[in-house]
Amino acid sequence: MHTDPGLFRIKIGSAERLDIQMFVSMLDRRTAMNDQPSGLSARAIRVSWLALALIATAGFVAALASQWATLRTTCHSDADCAAFQLNAASGRVLAEHGISLTAYAMYTVAISALFWMLWVGTAWVIIHHKPRDRGALFTAFGLLVGSAWLICAFVPGAANLGGSISLSLLFLFGLLFPDGRFAPSWTRLLAVVGVLAAIQVAIPLLPAVPIFIALFLAACGVAAVLIYRYRHLFSWSEQRQTRWVVLGFAATTVLYIATAAPFVFTPGITGYGSLYDGFANITGTAVAVAPLPISIGIAVLRSGLWDIDRLINRALVYLSMTVTLGVLYIAIVLGLQAVFRGITGQNSDLAVAAATLGIAALFTPWHRRLQRIVDRRFYRRRYDAVRTLAAFNVRLRDEVDLDQLGSDLIAVVGETMQPSGVGLWVGSHNTPA
Repeated sequence: MHTDPGLFRIKIGSAERLDIQMFVSMLDRRTAMNDQPSGLSARAIRVSWLALALIATAGFVAALASQWATLRTTCHSDADCAAFQLNAASGRVLAEHGISLTAYAMYTVAISALFWMLWVGTAWVIIHHKPRDRGALFTAFGLLVGSAWLICAFVPGAANLGGSISLSLLFLFGLLFPDGRFAPSWTRLLAVVGVLAAIQVAIPLLPAVPIFIALFLAACGVAAVLIYRYRHLFSWSEQRQTRWVVLGFAATTVLYIATAAPFVFTPGITGYGSLYDGFANITGTAVAVAPLPISIGIAVLRSGLWDIDRLINRALVYLSMTVTLGVLYIAIVLGLQAVFRGITGQNSDLAVAAATLGIAALFTPWHRRLQRIVDRRFYRRRYDAVRTLAAFNVRLRDEVDLDQLGSDLIAVVGETMQPSGVGLWVGSHNTPA
């Protein structure tokens, strides 16, 4: 069984020391045997993955080579521009700054190679360390197949195929992560619907509106299933893994929107063949999508190393502090400047100094206040657990009945940690005089 154990020791008294040792095990709902694919050795799995990775890498190199000459030339109209190719006007701008089209082509190839190595490298690390874990196995092969989007981007006319592959993987990933199983079982039907809708992107057998509606409903269904599984089916470690992945998807979404927004609001300077189109498509996309393999790798390999809740908690607190104290600082400066102008007829540096001192004095108490607000609002369960432990610590100082102490200790651990098993050992020995 998977275990996340904890060992607690409490020492009471001076002349007579009582050692209370408690072993708390947080057991997953599934056994390690069920997490392993049957009939395949770790070596066979690694060899299979490496063979597929070599084939995919060969296709990636061939796609780059086929577009090398195109990247070193310019296109004359939007219809003639290939992926990442610049138009004549953009080529002249680069030339004015001493940058050749060959240098631009080398830059594009280098960024693409880094993108490829990040995805394939993360998949290899996962398959190397966890070749018999069903969820990790699915994730490693999914990352490898997902990186094929870049191959499709360099092949003329294959962009829709890349989008179809990416959407299919997203639907399957949302339904299978982190354990590689469909749960509940009827989600297999949802997976079929989502994949069929994604295939329509590459092979449009239906009008665009029904395809969009089917994709939207499939995405909503996957999100609803993920929320249900998170709340009712996932173990503690699986919930932590999911939070890491959701953080990666959120970061990718924000970065992608920031990269794509100029295409919507400033189409005159971001059209096909423009400098922004060339650099944003390759660099912007690579940067925007980078959090995905990184967060997935952390979730699968080292989910217990960093506390994702602490990271999100600190982000909420310091973001709130930055916004509120920044607004307050501006308000104080403007208010004091208005007062000085009313008295002396001119602005004064004393307003800035006074506002700075005031904000510095408010920093620590306001940080504590915001921390309590965030804990109560977003981390209520942990906040209540901390309060319960604090209250138990107070009772511990005055409790002399060992049986009552043991009962209280078990009750507190059960309430705060909610483990699947609790064991309590009590021993005593005399300390030397």
